[in-house]
Amino acid sequence: MHPFVRKYQLQPADSLVVAKKFNPLISHYAVYLGCNDEGTALIMEAYPGAGVRLMPLSRFAKIYPRIRRVERFSGTEQERSARLRQAMRKVGRPYHLLKNNCEHLVTQVQTGKSRSRQVRRAITAAAVFSLLSR
Repeated sequence: MHPFVRKYQLQPADSLVVAKKFNPLISHYAVYLGCNDEGTALIMEAYPGAGVRLMPLSRFAKIYPRIRRVERFSGTEQERSARLRQAMRKVGRPYHLLKNNCEHLVTQVQTGKSRSRQVRRAITAAAVFSLLSR
């Protein structure tokens, strides 16, 4: 069992929130999927240039050794299974900052709705700035 799984008591469909390497003010999100048949713990993320992809948790932990928080999946076991199946169909889809980023992926699993608060805040800030700079 991977140390992250033990330390954070991860369950499939839980979300991992970490700081982006290039800008720690921005969060990066991934979904913990559980272990495959070989016993490898896996995560799913949407990443620029790579799209939606699967990654061993061990590799993710080397890139992002500090987890900001874990967002627990709060639905039923039936909802958990259905949302994970739905998320797996997204593997290979291209990354899009405004429509298919890491936060969209995670909120789709967590709530059933694809949303990004970070994108919404950035658009709002840009609109306010635009209005104030006139």
